Amino acid sequence: TGTFLTSKHALPLLRESEGHASIINFGSYDGFIADPELAAYCATKGAVHALTKAMACDHSPEGIRVNAVCPGYVDTPMLQSFFQENGDIDSLQQAVRDVHPLRTYGTPTDIANLVNWLASDEAGFVTGQNLVVVLMAVVSSEVLACYGRWGFSYGGVVERGNQGALLPRPPPPTI
Repeated sequence: TGTFLTSKHALPLLRESEGHASIINFGSYDGFIADPELAAYCATKGAVHALTKAMACDHSPEGIRVNAVCPGYVDTPMLQSFFQENGDIDSLQQAVRDVHPLRTYGTPTDIANLVNWLASDEAGFVTGQNLVVVLMAVVSSEVLACYGRWGFSYGGVVERGNQGALLPRPPPPTI
């Protein structure tokens, strides 16, 4: 509800920006999968993903791009709390790192960099995307190829090109 209402009340102001507006929602990797004991969280993040795509369809013709950043494991107080509440901290930290192709988890700076890019004119042709940051190896039986630090499921993958530019890639094969 909060994501919807914030966007609803921001849209009149964004329409005045003459084609340079961008809404950046926050989903989650958990919006693509089902995690034990996180039904409400997974459901609400999945709703943010669907809302992002629907709003992009509705508002892109007005020059308002709508995308979502969907973090996986990011080194935040929330993640550290998870480690502390669930047993052997060192083993859990290693297990989390081991599920990532880069063998680490993300930082708030990783998320901020993607948000900055999405808000910029460099991302002027990107809309309706749910971008997974610090991507996991498997999403609900779909292999997300390890193309770099950013990727998104259900429609393609984004990677850094040879010159540091972000380039769209075709979706990985389904197993």
